Amino acid sequence: MERLSIGKMAFLNGVTVQTLRLYDRLGLLKPEEVDAISGYRYYDLKQSARLDAIQHLKTLGMPLKAIKEQFDRKDMGRYKDLLRAQARLIEKRREELNLMSRAVERALENCRRYEEAPTEGLIVLEHLPERLIFRYNGGIDIYECGLEGYETLLRRLKARVALRGLPMAYFCNVGSIVRKSDLEIGRMRSADIFLFVDNEFAERYQSRESTADDSEERAEGIESIAEGVFACVYFRGFEKELGFAERLLNHIAANRMRINGDYLCEVVAELPLFPTASRDMLVKLEIPVMF
Repeated sequence: MERLSIGKMAFLNGVTVQTLRLYDRLGLLKPEEVDAISGYRYYDLKQSARLDAIQHLKTLGMPLKAIKEQFDRKDMGRYKDLLRAQARLIEKRREELNLMSRAVERALENCRRYEEAPTEGLIVLEHLPERLIFRYNGGIDIYECGLEGYETLLRRLKARVALRGLPMAYFCNVGSIVRKSDLEIGRMRSADIFLFVDNEFAERYQSRESTADDSEERAEGIESIAEGVFACVYFRGFEKELGFAERLLNHIAANRMRINGDYLCEVVAELPLFPTASRDMLVKLEIPVMF
């Protein structure tokens, strides 16, 4: 039997000396012999098979502790259980990475919309597709409570989003709603805030287990914003909303358009590059109209 030094064993197997020392400490791969005087570790080339097994299980994502337990037990049933558990973990990570990818795509889209937004205050007509929102009624009129009330509602919405298992990647493009019935009598009132979601979340939400005694749950739901033509205006800064809302409503009346649905105040983009004490955001007001 040729004795292999720890350095040669590491070289032949494409690992580091530090890795072999770690495996020795953990009891995963003990050297065949340790010199009593020098303390040098020596390995047998046949031990490469065990090292291969360790590396294989590591590529499956198994932690070293689980690998050690499996080696100690030599139980096929336990091994299959470990593999199934690892498969579930990998699937969860895949979903998380997919959501992260979508979050990056959303962020890029927000940057594009920020850069291509019309001149502040310019009223434009946009044909928009059907969209889905997750809506929450927090029982606070944001127009009475101002920015502080809006922030309070956002915290509640964020909590509901987390409770429903919706990743925070969705927590952008939030907004508030003034119902058509209030608009038509000239009243700006909103306790409904929302965020845009996709079909995947809507399906997950609608198939969830309901909690009948949850009063908060009764204040939330999925709504569809119908496809149509919207009168829109863009501006920067939360505090400007009411002034631009009045301008938008006057434009609709002056051009003999009819309000065809709820008023939406959407945060198009909130760039976190230069955080300040208040929110620096591009806001879009939109009202569906008919001619």
